[in-house]
Parts: sequence; structure tokens; C-alpha cells
Amino acid sequence: MKQFKLGLLPKVIIAIFVGTICGKFFPESVIKACVTFSGLFSELLAFIVPILIISLVGAAIADTRSNAGKMLIYTILLAWSSTVLCGIFGYNIADFLIPKIANQVTNVVSNESVEPFFSIKFPPIMDTMSALVLSFILGIGILSKATKVIHGFLQELREIVLMVLDKCIIPLLPLSVFCTFSKMSFLGTASKLIADFLPVMGLCIALTITWIIVLYLIAGAISKRNPFKLLKTMLPAYLTALATSSSAATLPVTLRQAHKLNLAPEVVDFTIPICANIHLSGGMIDVISLTVGVLFMTGGNYELSNFLNFIFMMSFTAVAAPGIPGGVIMIAQGLLVSALGFTPEQISLIIALYISIDAFGTAGNVTGDGALSVIVDNLLKKKAVEKDSIERP
Repeated sequence: MKQFKLGLLPKVIIAIFVGTICGKFFPESVIKACVTFSGLFSELLAFIVPILIISLVGAAIADTRSNAGKMLIYTILLAWSSTVLCGIFGYNIADFLIPKIANQVTNVVSNESVEPFFSIKFPPIMDTMSALVLSFILGIGILSKATKVIHGFLQELREIVLMVLDKCIIPLLPLSVFCTFSKMSFLGTASKLIADFLPVMGLCIALTITWIIVLYLIAGAISKRNPFKLLKTMLPAYLTALATSSSAATLPVTLRQAHKLNLAPEVVDFTIPICANIHLSGGMIDVISLTVGVLFMTGGNYELSNFLNFIFMMSFTAVAAPGIPGGVIMIAQGLLVSALGFTPEQISLIIALYISIDAFGTAGNVTGDGALSVIVDNLLKKKAVEKDSIERP
């Protein structure tokens, strides 16, 4: 008789439900234990992500040989185009709807916090962008010099990292989700500020989901597959991102689910880690929509001419943000001041709002990565078919 095994998606849903209920009744000591575990788990994820990027991307470049250059170009162009286009899309919808649905802003409410019993720091060997650059150097170097020793090292490192993900990270994720939602439930989420901006925040979430569907409709049309089946496969990544608010923390699940899309393994191992750092569609929509909302409610100027420069600059400067919960808005602060003339009060307001819905933007980012992987995989297949037909006598 085949043993029943509960999948990751139901585990995450159960963790969210149970954590939300239990957080209302747990004493503070139990919540502190949850916060302690969440902190340690976050440190572990932060430590392993650079190694994950180096092993997967570096080995993928070396393994794909002639396709590496095309794969890199396709991935970067698709991720950047998606980020910029969804920023313009978000602005136009927000510009049309926010004046019709928004309420007057009142004040900024500071969030409470629960301190852990203790914390242990084990910093990553490098940041994610350094790991990404190093993986390119190693992968391209292997292609150029045919270095078998380094190639073998990357392949073995990849096997070790994937084993850690499968045996440790993935099994602990539902517990991490449970702890996160227990803390949120214990602290409570109601505030006057959230109530005032609730329609705008709802619009951000709706726009993020809409863009995800658009990406999967495009991916489905190119691959001639059912887009909603593709999207269903990536749902565990979406739910995990809701709990972690971090593309880097969700990367193991994103990789696992993307491998279930029946794509070339080297394409998944190459595109998903890269997109985790440069594909910011969900975060971009949230920042743009909230920025329009703040400027409208405080009497600022939110003309498209002012926003175009902001959108293009954001598409480049926010590359370092994934992996940091709320990182997009933190990096955007300088641009909000220089490009849109934000005051310190407006900066404080938009940070408070963005943090409240950061998880939905992150979920949009990582779920969209799966659609981009499908598109890259099919573009490479079409190029291979065209090349084969040309070379035949």
C-alpha cells in the first residue's frame, strides 16, 4: 500500500491557518521562541543562498555550452522588460483608479516587535550580487578554458547544496511559516493607517496578481501549454513568499517548483537564481502604486513624465533588493527624493505602507520567475530547431 505523503503546498496552507489561530492564544514566551527560530532559519537561508547561486548558475553556464550566452541575454532582457513594463502598467492603472477610491491619509503608526530569546549570526560568505558575478566568471571561464577540475567542483557543490535544500531547508519551511504567522497574529495588524490606505493596498495586490496572470498567459501562448496549470505548479512558491517576504528565502521552493514545469534542468538552474535578483515586477507595481497614492493624498505631483525616469532607474538600482524583506522600498528612498521630490514625512509614510504588503510584491516576483523560465526554455528550443534546419543539407 502506497504511503500517503502531504505535499509542500498543503503544509504551507496548514501552517498559515494554524499559526494565525495559535498566535492569538500563545503567551509571549512561545512567540519569542517562534521569533528565535525564525531568526536562526533566516540566518541559515542567508548563508546558503550565495553558495546556491554560485553552484547552480556557475554549473549551469558550464553545462549549457553554446546556449549559455543566449540564455543569459534572454533572461536579462525578459526580466528587465517585465519589471519596466509592469511599472508603467501599475502607474497608469493607479493614476486612473486611486483618485476614485482613496481616502485621506492620517498618520503613521509604528509597529510593535517581539525580541528573540537569543540570536546567532553566521554571515554569508558574500552578498548575492557578488555571488552572481562570481558564478558568471567561473561559468564563462570553464567554457573558455575547459577547466575540468573547477567544473567538477561546481557540479559536486551543486549536489551538496541540493541535498541540504531537500533534507533541511524545504522540510523546515512550513515551521518557519507557522512561526511567522503566529508572530503576526500575536501583534495584530489593525491600524488606522492601514484602514486609510486599504483600498490602495488592495489595488496593489490586485495589480500584482494581474501581472502574474499576464506573464503566464504569454508563457502559455509561447509554449502552447495551459497557462493556469503552469501557474498552479508555482503556487507553493507564491505562498512561501507571502510568509517570508524574501525572494532569496523563497529561492529553494521556487527552484523546486520550476523543475516541475518540465523544462530543461539547466534552464531552470540558470534562470531562477538570476531572476530572483533582477526580476522585480511585483515590487515595482507596489512601489509605483503606493507612490501615486501617497502623492495624491498629500497633494504632490504624480505626472507620468516624472515617473518614467523613476521607473527606469528603479529597474536597475533595485537589483540588490531581493533577499531583503522590504529591500525594494529601502533602496527606492533616494530615487523618491531625487526624482519625485518626496519629503521625509512622505518617505516615512510609504515605508510603513510598503512593509505592510511587501509579501505580496515578493510573491509576484518569484511566481513570475517561473513564467520567464518557460519563455526562455521555449526560445532556446526554437533557436535550436532553426539552427538544425539550416545546417541540414
